[in-house]
Amino acid sequence: MSNPSLEKLIDWEIDACAREEIEYAWRSLCATMLMRTASCLSRSANRRKSDVLQKKTATNWLEGGVGLITFELACDSVDMNSDELRSQIFSHARQAKNEAINKSRVVFGKPQVA
Repeated sequence: MSNPSLEKLIDWEIDACAREEIEYAWRSLCATMLMRTASCLSRSANRRKSDVLQKKTATNWLEGGVGLITFELACDSVDMNSDELRSQIFSHARQAKNEAINKSRVVFGKPQVA
């Protein structure tokens, strides 16, 4: 269901914004998506279902999965090379995972993350 008066209000608000404001908001949205994806993949291992799903979704998006905004478009919007950034995010995620494993210690025969 559409709301014509709401649509008119949205159109009016967009028309009132300067082009630079809209471009800044778009770049900010894309940068936030990239940062959240990197952060999600760099978190230490967690078995909660929601965390596992977020990591799978982030990985899928990085690997070209469909979304409202593609990874490549987000990178282009903030003037970053998508292949290079993808490689760096995956590398950082592997490094964070290895650091978490190296920080593990054994207490009463069970590994515990410090």
